Amino acid sequence: MAQTRTGHQDALRERVLQYALGEMMSRGVKRVKVDEIAADLQMSKRTLYEMFGDKENLLVECLSFHYERQQQEYRRLAEQAANPLEAYALIFNSRVDELRQMNPLFVSECRKYDSVQRMVAEQAEERGRHAMSFVQQCVDGGWLRSDVNYELALRIFDIVGRAVMEQELYREYGMEEVMRTLGVTQLRGLCTAKGLAVLESGIMHNGNEVKNEK
Repeated sequence: MAQTRTGHQDALRERVLQYALGEMMSRGVKRVKVDEIAADLQMSKRTLYEMFGDKENLLVECLSFHYERQQQEYRRLAEQAANPLEAYALIFNSRVDELRQMNPLFVSECRKYDSVQRMVAEQAEERGRHAMSFVQQCVDGGWLRSDVNYELALRIFDIVGRAVMEQELYREYGMEEVMRTLGVTQLRGLCTAKGLAVLESGIMHNGNEVKNEK
């Protein structure tokens, strides 16, 4: 019979996931040791291994935890936006801000784990379903062009994104610049004049604006 976790165990689990994810994202997966995490959090190694099994499973759970938190934040941003395109811009900015803090080594090392890649593929499929809904709202509202085959466009964007990851361009340019270049160039070509006005209002940061904020 499966055991249910207590509130204390859930809180401890979240604490471990949040700390481990932060360390891995900033330093890389290999440089962060499970024993080191246990010591930093002042918990026994045995407890940590009982909770997560091994480092790969810990990484998978960290990324799953992060994805859920990320989706919550995106929903919050969408609720405060004036329209779907503005919601996209706010979410885009949030994602870029996050990538600015991420070590490219983390991205490269995550790609070596089959379990991580399976999870990433599942998440991408879910995002794809949401993307079509977003596109239809933007077309209906006059922010995106109505003369584009969006099913084909999204497949092309997916192929480009995969190529960027396979070529590891983020190691040369950084994830932030890659994300901004892809996001801005792809979206602007799909916008109507009404949609461009939303982007040009400053809601979607560009590289110069970010630099000026520092």
